[in-house]
Amino acid sequence: MRVAPYSRMTASFSGVVQSGLPASTVNSRTCEKSNAPRTAAMLRALEEKGMLRRCADSYDRRRVVVHLTELGRQTAEQMHTTLCAHVQRVLEQLGEQDSRELIRLLGRITEIEASA
Repeated sequence: MRVAPYSRMTASFSGVVQSGLPASTVNSRTCEKSNAPRTAAMLRALEEKGMLRRCADSYDRRRVVVHLTELGRQTAEQMHTTLCAHVQRVLEQLGEQDSRELIRLLGRITEIEASA
């Protein structure tokens, strides 16, 4: 199975790659920072594709916990590999000096986002 590296589902799936997360945490980790109904729809779509399963939290039945299936874990690994290869190609094209500057700027953006 070939995974499109930049699909909307790929971006959303990146919030779910850690198994056993509450659905509310998945919502906060998605690229879109979507609302609860949108996250529920995204999780439903991934569940229908066999990539995850949702179940009630054993301690708090009101919460939904998300677990990756084997297919979901394999898909996440494949997406990670594809993304790393793409980033490597980009960095090689940029050259060492521009790559270092890009990494510095991305670090700065991360700091800004973390403080917001």
